[in-house]
Amino acid sequence: MAFACAPSARLFWRWLLTNHPLCGRYVQGMGYLTGFLLLLVPPNEVASILHCIGTDELYTPGYWKGQPEAFVRDALVYQELIRKRLPV
Repeated sequence: MAFACAPSARLFWRWLLTNHPLCGRYVQGMGYLTGFLLLLVPPNEVASILHCIGTDELYTPGYWKGQPEAFVRDALVYQELIRKRLPV
């Protein structure tokens, strides 16, 4: 994740080092979401939100794993829908 300023990078890394165990799985794809949430809500709330997303099967099940089968499946479906609706 690239940051526009050093304070933002430090906030992100400090948050990650402190909260990683609380979030369940933390994968590369969550970096964008974490950075975005840190702009909007306090860091302790970001940890709670990511914990729900990363561990509760109600929220995007199968997306936040080392091998995100659900994400790949949905991306292939989306690709097929685009191909059918917007032929080249």
